[in-house]
Amino acid sequence: MFWFDYDKMLKLVSIAATLDKATKKRIADLFWADTNIRLTFTNQDIYLIGNNDQEINYINILHDVCINLFDIDSMINSAINDDLYYENRTIINNTGSYGTTELVTINGTPMVKKTPKASCSSLDEEYRFARGLYMENSNFFVMTEKDDSTGSYLMEVANDTLFSYVSKTEILDERDKAFIINSLLDEVDYIHKRGFIHNDLHPENILLFNYTRGKQWKLSDFGMAFNLLDKRFIISGLKEESRKSDYINHSVGKNTTQNDIYSIGKLINFVYTKKPQSTNHLFRNISKKCISRKYQNVLDIKREFNGVVAALIE
Repeated sequence: MFWFDYDKMLKLVSIAATLDKATKKRIADLFWADTNIRLTFTNQDIYLIGNNDQEINYINILHDVCINLFDIDSMINSAINDDLYYENRTIINNTGSYGTTELVTINGTPMVKKTPKASCSSLDEEYRFARGLYMENSNFFVMTEKDDSTGSYLMEVANDTLFSYVSKTEILDERDKAFIINSLLDEVDYIHKRGFIHNDLHPENILLFNYTRGKQWKLSDFGMAFNLLDKRFIISGLKEESRKSDYINHSVGKNTTQNDIYSIGKLINFVYTKKPQSTNHLFRNISKKCISRKYQNVLDIKREFNGVVAALIE
């Protein structure tokens, strides 16, 4: 997903579609200042001309120059720190801003291992929450464990992210698209009924797992999750401005289920058009209603969505 050789081109990350011209120029200028290498932007991807042996170094530099740019840091972090093992890309040791991420094998099973540079209470709080969800419903959430001997966190390795899957597939089958949206709706409804909101729904946080029993989409990354009953983030001390995504409604300063419903509208747009802003699809009324806060709950969305799907497939 995030890098491959194309003659002498090295693909770093697939976020270019979300960047405006000024932001691309700013990233390119900062990267040039650090490396003396020019970045190239396609519709979807960021490339450079460089040495394949230095991909980890280049990705870390890209992370560093983007870390203070609004709406970019979270996407870079998702790309670099979470999504390591797609389309035969394997980064054995990637050092990010908070620690290291490695692809390891535990009892014959590949795992993503995250090791903080020092004691990191926020990762531990997120781990406990994610682990609890997985123990309740392994079909909806990613397997997460902690290695107490090293202080590392272990996650099962996904086969793809929603961003990559949709972006690289020229034409998605209607049933496939409906399956993606229904999976998302079921999972968001599940956490809402337990008094939480995800609060950071975007395509990099929705992961594909190809099991022998069939394909499953799962929610990941609960670092922005909010407890509606206690009225607090699950990570203590988290600030509102940490939410950085084109799929987030920044105009409303409240944490309610409408935050996730807004994001669902953007995700419907993305699955059906490859662009979160585009409503050029048959489900436009549903996505618009999500974004304009017309739904009271996720089940209302699911009911209306599947009504349109049934008519379309027939």
